[in-house]
Amino acid sequence: MNETDKLAAEQLANIEIIKFMILDLWGLYLLEQNDPAAKALAHRERHIHRLQAALDAIPDSTIRCALLDSAEENWQQILGRLRTDGVTV
Repeated sequence: MNETDKLAAEQLANIEIIKFMILDLWGLYLLEQNDPAAKALAHRERHIHRLQAALDAIPDSTIRCALLDSAEENWQQILGRLRTDGVTV
């Protein structure tokens, strides 16, 4: 593995660890709320709506779709975490 490949792998690992930590913190935060499912769905709706508005300026639909798909996948992981902890979503 050359130095560029090693650096790229390290950066990808850092991004994935940060993503995991953020998703975990979201799950913990939501579990502490009175109605975790309602809070999660409200945050998800607000987040996706604001992301769509921000991405409207991006002319490349491939990038726009990839970012929206990634955001939705993240929310599905958060909702899955709530389900695992016994919350009906």
